[in-house]
Amino acid sequence: QHREEACDWRVIDAGFSSENYAAMLFRQAKISVSPIPRNCATAVAETGTIENRVKMILNESPRILSGKVTLVSRLSGIATLLAVLAIGISGFSDNEAIAADVAEPSNPGTPADEGIAAIEQKLKNISIPSVEFSKTPLRNALAFLQQKSVDLDATEPDPARKGIDIILDADAAGDTPITLRMTKVPLIEALRYTTELADSKYKVEPKAVVILILTSPTAELYTNVFQVSPTFMNIGGHDAKTALEVLTHAGVTFPQGGSAIYNRETSQLIVRNTEDQIELIEALLDSGSDQAAAMDPEMEAYLRRIESITLPSVELVDAPIMDAAAFFQRRSVELDVDEPDPAKKGINIVVASGGIRDAVVNLKLTDVPLGEALRYTAELAGGGLRVDESAVVIGYDKSTPRSPGGLAAAKAKIEANEKKLTSIVIPHLEFVETALPDALEFLQQRSVDLDINEPDTSKKGLNFVLDTGRPKKREASAGDPLAGGGFDSGSGGDTREPTIDLKLSNITLAAALKYTCDLAGMEYIVEPHNILIHPKP
Repeated sequence: QHREEACDWRVIDAGFSSENYAAMLFRQAKISVSPIPRNCATAVAETGTIENRVKMILNESPRILSGKVTLVSRLSGIATLLAVLAIGISGFSDNEAIAADVAEPSNPGTPADEGIAAIEQKLKNISIPSVEFSKTPLRNALAFLQQKSVDLDATEPDPARKGIDIILDADAAGDTPITLRMTKVPLIEALRYTTELADSKYKVEPKAVVILILTSPTAELYTNVFQVSPTFMNIGGHDAKTALEVLTHAGVTFPQGGSAIYNRETSQLIVRNTEDQIELIEALLDSGSDQAAAMDPEMEAYLRRIESITLPSVELVDAPIMDAAAFFQRRSVELDVDEPDPAKKGINIVVASGGIRDAVVNLKLTDVPLGEALRYTAELAGGGLRVDESAVVIGYDKSTPRSPGGLAAAKAKIEANEKKLTSIVIPHLEFVETALPDALEFLQQRSVDLDINEPDTSKKGLNFVLDTGRPKKREASAGDPLAGGGFDSGSGGDTREPTIDLKLSNITLAAALKYTCDLAGMEYIVEPHNILIHPKP
């Protein structure tokens, strides 16, 4: 044993990492108790003394062999290490090899792993009935979640061990205001949204959850090579130019140092990312997502629920995006007739952090599914939607998945709208220096008045949505966000908005809309629930 300890100190004094050397000893000890001959562990890792040796190596007390490391001692240490390794390697068969980089020992049964698993289980199992933060400092929001984790930890019999400790890292901004409203949400989701809104992230450790700034490293990055189909770059139908964009659109996140490279010649996808995100990529590829990705059952149910809620009318005039989100969330609760449990009614709606929170929205719709209303709201605010299992997030540049199995229904609604455009005839139309929003409001109202073929009065006419491509920003003097009013564009107050001069008689709504759009440099698209007017490319 003393001979082995002397070898250890010679290696450490030569300048080698004590942690890596201890890790190597653990690996060699593991080999020594395997079927490989005993001589491979001689003088390297005798199982009877390995614990004492590692304790000594990692002990921070003054070493027995102290003093300045000279070139001679360093070379001597290298020679010792090579000799030690040579003895160990001699016991291997030809097909065995030692990894070039010595990884830190990992045992899935260690107390640390068990502690992490226990906390992760609590995060998933604890459900919070209601979360409502209004410009709440991050530290206070985290304190609320920690207290709720204690109050609602029904599976832990020991009162002293109930709940989860949530620690705010010293570098994280504890004063960041959080505005979030959610109901019946798992603790892990509430924590995720809270940290996202603070531009932070959380890391589960054996004894607590630590909140870190986004630049803090939390997980080791791994590199995987996937063999994919030649159509990989077409996943999701987005006009993506890089593999990173394709995977980001599919919901994969990349931390600092992460990457994705696609080799068209070999159809290989090389990804460097965290373990959980690599598993997500594997799931996407295994599901055949380059053809048509299979949808998670919980996501499918949530999407169906969003589309099942129909809003009789939406009229937002200079509505701050936060107030618009609150309006949609409140209406989703009131109109969720399919959910029998009052505590589960409605949809959680979250507005992402960043500049989108300064946007205001102008939107007028009738008889529209909640999902469509949210999509238009996000687009008018200059962002997109992200649909999770527990909430809809406004402000991400990602498309909202369409309702599963709804393509045929969507096509039928588009055809019905196209029929209305061509069958409704306007007897007389005259615009004289008319602002585009006013012209569209006139056409929308005439579509209601002249829709004689629609027996249901609540479904008469067409919804027009104007997207100028320039999200309007909130002003300090913004008025009542949900007050009534006319059709508006959300154009940001640009005084150079186009005006329309047009005089027509006995003309179809389709033709009138086309000429109006042409004069304004716009075009229209017929969608299932609306007519979208946007700038020409």
